[in-house]
Amino acid sequence: MGMGRMRPTSQPSTRPFTGTLTVQAIQGTRDGPSPAGDEVAIELFTHAGVRNINVKLDGQAKAVLNDLDLQGPSQARVVVRHAGVPYPGISGLLHADQPAQTVEVVVYETSSTPPPWQVLMRHVMLQPTDQALQAMEVFVIHNPTDRAYIVRDDAGGPGTSITLPVPPNAEQVGADGMFDECCVKVEPGKLTSTQALLPGNTRVRMGYVVPAREGKARLELTAPAPVATLSVFLPEGAAVVESQGLQASEPFQRGDTRMQMYRGGNMEAGQTVSLVVSAAPGGSADGAGAGDGPVAGHEALIIVVVVALVLVLAAGTAAWKRKRRAAAADDQGGAKDDEVKW
Repeated sequence: MGMGRMRPTSQPSTRPFTGTLTVQAIQGTRDGPSPAGDEVAIELFTHAGVRNINVKLDGQAKAVLNDLDLQGPSQARVVVRHAGVPYPGISGLLHADQPAQTVEVVVYETSSTPPPWQVLMRHVMLQPTDQALQAMEVFVIHNPTDRAYIVRDDAGGPGTSITLPVPPNAEQVGADGMFDECCVKVEPGKLTSTQALLPGNTRVRMGYVVPAREGKARLELTAPAPVATLSVFLPEGAAVVESQGLQASEPFQRGDTRMQMYRGGNMEAGQTVSLVVSAAPGGSADGAGAGDGPVAGHEALIIVVVVALVLVLAAGTAAWKRKRRAAAADDQGGAKDDEVKW
C-alpha cells in the first residue's frame, strides 16, 4: 500500500470541519468551592472573523461546545470569570485533523490580605543614545499563596493591588502584563495596577527613557519587594561611569552582540542600586514604550531568558493542575491529600 505525503505540522488542514471546544475550570485554592456555574466568554477566531460565545460552566465546572461549523483552522480565547476576577486561556489550533481542543483554566478564591510577594527575577536591558538611556525591564513577580490578591476601595471599585517604582527621572513610561491600559496608573516615580495579583508567577514588562544630563544618564532601580536576582545588560563598550550596589560580570556573546552585565540580588524592599552611564554618540531617544523599540537590537537576550522561564513555569502549572485533579479525586473518595506546595 502506497503512503501519501505527510502534511507538515506547521501547515494544518484548511478543509471545513465540525469542531468541539471544551473549557474546563480547575479550582486552585485549597478547599475552595467549585467554579460550577461561572460565566465563560469565548472569542472564536475563524477565517470568517471573530465569533463571540457566552456560556456557563456546568455542574462539573465544564463547558462543551459541540458541532462548531468551522471553515478552516480556528482558535479560541476563553475568559472564565470567578469571584469577580477574569482568568484567560487559549486553546490549541482547531482544524480538520485536530477538530477537538480542551482549554484548562485554573481559578482562585480572592483575598484582600496582601500576600508576601517577591520578585524572583528582574532583568533590565539598557541602550545608551546621545540624548538618553533607553530601558526595558522584565519582572517575574511571585505570589506564594493560593488566593488572588485584589483590593476594593471604599466605593467598591478596584483599588491598587501592586506598585512598581519607576526611576524618578524616567519619561515615556509604559508597561504590559498586569499593568496594561485597562488597569494601570502612571504617577511620578511609580506605576500602580488595580488588576488582581494571581498566585504563582506573573510577568510584567516595563519600558522608559532616562534623559541624559551633561552627557550622562543616571539610572536608579528600587526594589518594590524582596528581589532574588537583578541583572542589568548593556552593549559592550557602553561607558559605565559609576555603579552602586551592582557587581560587573565578564562580557559575553549573545548572537551578533557582545554584552556586559551588572548583577545584584537578595535586595530588600525599598533598597536602591544605581548606574551612571555616559551617553553614546548618535542614536535616537524616541519610542521607549513597553511594546516599542528602546532596545530592539538587544532585546533577544531578555526574550531567550523569559522563554526559558516560561517553559519552566508552564511545567510547574501543569504539575499544579495534576495535583489539583488528584486532590479532587481524593476528596471525593473521602481521603485527605497533603497540602499542595508552590
